[in-house]
Amino acid sequence: KEEEAREWLAATDPVLADYPFLQAEVGVTAETPEQLCQVWLNLASGWVVIAAMIENLRFTASAGIAAATTPAEIAAVMAAFSARSTMFQGA
Repeated sequence: KEEEAREWLAATDPVLADYPFLQAEVGVTAETPEQLCQVWLNLASGWVVIAAMIENLRFTASAGIAAATTPAEIAAVMAAFSARSTMFQGA
């Protein structure tokens, strides 16, 4: 959707039929293709922030497990992972 939105906005005379996702959703989520493109681009930028948070959580847990030398250390890493991952509940 992000790519389709960028292509639509960059096009000189876009034809809606050439953009299947836009064609399917325009009039539902937003009234015009331009408005819908902006919705999609805003959502995409929000997902970048969330994806970065998930990557940090994942890499931190992986590094902690790799460095652990006892089952107790692994359990501590997993407990920390569980505590930090609650920020995504209800998202």
